[in-house]
Parts: sequence; C-alpha cells; structure tokens
Amino acid sequence: MALDQGLLFFLLPIAALSGWLIGRRTRALPNDHDFNVLNRDYLRGMNYLLSEQQDKAIEVFIHLAAVDNDTFETHLALGALFRRRGEVDRAIRIHQNLIARPTLTGTQKDQALFELAHDYLKLGVLDRAEAILSELKGRVPGAHPVLDLLLQIYERERDWRSALATASLILSRSGTTPSISTRIAHYHCELAQQALDAGNLTEAQRMIQNAFKADQRCVRASLLAMRLALIETDFPLALRSALRILDQDAHFLPLVIDAILELYGRLGDFSGRDAFLARLAGYRGSEDAAKILDVIRLRLKMKGDSADALRQYAKGYPTLEGLQEWLQLRLQNKSALELSEVMLFHELMGKILEGHPHYRCGHCGFSGQILHWQCPGCQQWGTITPLACPPNSLSHPLHETGWDGETRR
Repeated sequence: MALDQGLLFFLLPIAALSGWLIGRRTRALPNDHDFNVLNRDYLRGMNYLLSEQQDKAIEVFIHLAAVDNDTFETHLALGALFRRRGEVDRAIRIHQNLIARPTLTGTQKDQALFELAHDYLKLGVLDRAEAILSELKGRVPGAHPVLDLLLQIYERERDWRSALATASLILSRSGTTPSISTRIAHYHCELAQQALDAGNLTEAQRMIQNAFKADQRCVRASLLAMRLALIETDFPLALRSALRILDQDAHFLPLVIDAILELYGRLGDFSGRDAFLARLAGYRGSEDAAKILDVIRLRLKMKGDSADALRQYAKGYPTLEGLQEWLQLRLQNKSALELSEVMLFHELMGKILEGHPHYRCGHCGFSGQILHWQCPGCQQWGTITPLACPPNSLSHPLHETGWDGETRR
C-alpha cells in the first residue's frame, strides 16, 4: 500500500525533528549507552517509515518527540490529521496524552482540551464534548471557536434554548454579524414551531417577534406568522405575512402564491389582487427568481388564453416544470390536443421530472425535493431556496397550515 500523502507530510518533519532532538540531547546524556538507545530507536523509526509501516513509525517518533514547547504544535497537528482521516481513537489518545503532561502551560492545556472535544464531537460522544467546551467557554476570550463548536452540539441535540444562550454570548463578544443573526432567528423559529405544535399560541407569537428582531428578512418567520394568523382566522394579517415574503426573497413565492390569491378572494379585495398581479408582472429581480415568477405567470395566464400563454412563456425562460404545468392544465381542459396524446406527453414529462430537485443550497450546492432550513450538506442556516418549480408542487392550499420548517410531501 502506498504511503498516505497526508501522513508522509507530517511524519517526515517529525522524523527530522526527532533527529534534531537526539542531537540536542546527546550533549546532556551521561554515557554512550543512552545515546545508542536513542540512535537505535531513531533508526528503527526511519526503517518503519521507509517500509511503509506507518503505525509503528508513528509510535516510535511520538515517543522520541517528547512533549515540550518545541513539539506541542506538532502533536496537535498530528492529532487533527488523524481526526480528519476518521481515525478518531488515535486522535483522542494523542490529545489525552498531551493533557496528562504536567509541563504544559494553561493555554496549551486548553488547546489540547479543545482538540479533544473536537474528537468527541467527531465520534458522536456529544455529552463529553459538551462538558469540556462548557468548562472552556468561560476561559476563552472573544468569539472563540469553542462557542462555535458548542453551537454545533446544541443544534445536533436540538437544544434551541442553549443554542440561543450561546449565540447571544457570541453576539455580546463580537457584535452583530449576518451569520449569527440568521442563526438566532432560526433558533427562535424552531421554538415558535414547538410552541405551535403544543398549542401555545402566545409563546409562538413571542418567538416569531424575536425572530424578526434578529433578522427582518427571515422568510421562515413570515411563514410561521402566516400559519399563526390562519389558525386565529386573522386573514388580513395572514395576507400581510404572505406578501412580506415577496420583499424578503421572491424565490419563496411559490410556497404561498395559492394562499395569497385565495386570501384576496376571501377578503373580497379584488382590486388588491389586481395590484398584486400587476406588481408580479413587473417584478425585476435575480435571474433565478425571474424564472420562478415566469412559471407563476404562466399558470395565471392559463385561465385566459392558454395557447397565447405558452407562446409568451416559450420566449422567456422555459423549463420542464413549466411545460408540465401547461400540459396538466390542457389535460384538465381537454382542449386542442388528442386526450391520449396529452396523457402520454404528461406521463413522459412526469418521468423526466421524477427526482428532479425543487430546492438548492446557495452555499454548497446541496439539492433535494424537501425544504430544509438548515442545509444537511454545509449546516448553514437559511441558504436553501426553491428552484423554478411549478407552483402547485410547492404551494399549500389555505386550509393546510402545517408549515414547520420543511415542506412535507
């Protein structure tokens, strides 16, 4: 088996360092016997390295490179390398060995403890990682990575109140940043969702307001506010909450377009609906948002001249999803094309679109058919948005008020 490039990168400097340490120690050794032992161990380690027996080489060189100020960082780096390679047990052994050394300074011991917590997190032993980090957080200055690691643990445990407390501590130490404000807003939304599920509407309202205080552009908070207003049959507030989404991020309009049009109808506000549709027709935003709105416009035009709607749509940004929408409506109307042809065409389009992603993360590119507020790929919050999907595959009828962070199938 060829020698791993990552290990070779670290073992060669360690071997060189061990040789230098032997040379330095030689001056302090009382007799030739001790020197010969060191020299023999060094040559044995080099032999293991050259014969690609990595495990044995590591043990020899780590033993030779005793922990001191000259080798501390090397031990940390080697432990981190093992963790990245998935050899967490080795990383834990190295870091525990460091912590046990009485010669370490307080700062060095804290560094080793932080790396050990990272090992436990990688291994999934969250309680041990949390205990170490909770001990460290009072000793580290500023917005230290210790707090970021704690947030990861609380998110995995879905302990949103502890996550909020830690995020607020980061905020107090470093000031407002878009990333931390986004996370805080979503933590409040998680708590709002829990309150809604428990029927505690007052607490849900408080959490939604807190989410808006953290991030006025939080689409999820608007969706939750709409759901709460529908539960309380406050249709004007539900409509305002839904319309806010167009200003926050037009990518999410397919989630609520049906509800918006129905709410205008329930309120009898037909002039308001016409104004909304006119605003939609004149919307100018990003290219992706424009594609989504083109599909929505196509659907709305179907109620008039479907053939003209398709011609106009083909000149814009045609998508497979939009054409399927057109075919579906033609099938419902039983117009023009032979019904058997339309059915076959619709079936083929459905097969083409089967498994086609409806959402994509703008940070890492993760895509899927379910809306996650925290990306499963990169763990970022609020980075996943809808693609140019047909509105009827994303939007919810007004009587379905179950938005809870994911679009359910």
